[in-house]
Amino acid sequence: MMTTARTITRGVFAVLVIALLGSAFGYGELRFITAALLDAVAGFGVDARQTQAIAATR
Repeated sequence: MMTTARTITRGVFAVLVIALLGSAFGYGELRFITAALLDAVAGFGVDARQTQAIAATR
């Protein structure tokens, strides 16, 4: 169950980063690039916490 949630979270963050980067290149806006990078960092943080939780239960 936890690995399914982790996979879904990874997918959501990946889609969001791709959408933000696409907007950044389409509109030439630095704020979209910044938002994409911050979202990617947040996604890595969430993934790391979920991985620790999975390891703790095993």
